[in-house]
Amino acid sequence: MGMVFADIVIRNAVDVYKARYGFISQKDVRAVSTRALVDTGATTMIIPESTRKELGLAIESAERVDVVGGEESAMVAEPVEIQWMNRSSFCRPWVIKGEQQALLGAIPMEEMDVIVHPAKECLVGAHGDSPCGMVK
Repeated sequence: MGMVFADIVIRNAVDVYKARYGFISQKDVRAVSTRALVDTGATTMIIPESTRKELGLAIESAERVDVVGGEESAMVAEPVEIQWMNRSSFCRPWVIKGEQQALLGAIPMEEMDVIVHPAKECLVGAHGDSPCGMVK
């Protein structure tokens, strides 16, 4: 199987909630449309520094993360909303120095109820066209 990409929208989560409660208009929600590498072996969302700046996200903390070839330091940014088709997830993305590609990892994929279809090499709903949560 080759590399799998997905067209997603990443929004500043603080803006999303401000718009929901009428503090700003929907058009003022900062958002970036991007083509993300889908990586089921990665934990969470990784965004480039340029995306963090465009969304106006502050850095909340730093963490050590395992990457190919060793460990790196990742900055943990304020939360974002990730949207793929009719599904969304909120998470705190990592920003890794030098990373130029957005990467969609397993935790937001699980929350959106999506999987990688190995034959089609694309994201699909794990339980059909509508998300389905699992509690057991």
